[in-house]
Amino acid sequence: MGDMAERSYGVLLTREVRWFVFGRLPDEVETWFAAMEGEMLAEQRIDSYVPQYARRDIGLKLRGADTIDIKFLADRREGLEIATGLVGNVEDWLKVSDAATGEEYGFDADSVDVTKHLTERRYLIAAGSDFDGEAGCKIELGAIRLGAVEAWTLCLETFGPVGMLAECFSAGVDGLRSASPIPGVRLSPEKSFGYPGFISRVLDD
Repeated sequence: MGDMAERSYGVLLTREVRWFVFGRLPDEVETWFAAMEGEMLAEQRIDSYVPQYARRDIGLKLRGADTIDIKFLADRREGLEIATGLVGNVEDWLKVSDAATGEEYGFDADSVDVTKHLTERRYLIAAGSDFDGEAGCKIELGAIRLGAVEAWTLCLETFGPVGMLAECFSAGVDGLRSASPIPGVRLSPEKSFGYPGFISRVLDD
């Protein structure tokens, strides 16, 4: 894995709730998301995952071409109502990021690629003068593909200092609740899990 002693790593604790729905992203869901308030960003990329870790609630991901993200599930609270028609499992993830290549972490022919077309809304809160960075929560809508399998995903994910995890998550929840309910869509805890859960379900099906 290269000379680890000379590297600096980014370490974050995030609070997330994510749902996956198999099939093509419906036009009415895209229209609903486009009508929401908040700064909007869009991104397209391919992330590679090591599937044997996904089955143990660990995410080992090559993000783009030169960043490794390793995520460990730290906590999980099940069946929480987030907004009208949206009930999910809220998870805390410890994430370590490393500027490295897939070869350094043993990515090989067994890794799987997930193509992602992502759009997000960002909701910021005041982080205080002692924190040099942004704090808040993003709401992400994505159309994804793993092999021949299409799906779409909706997620809330925090960013900012650990001590403000609850406040950051609340900013995203408030942003979601300020929007109208997703037309014709109800998302349940059975559809609520992270990318490791999604990859496991596709490969084990």
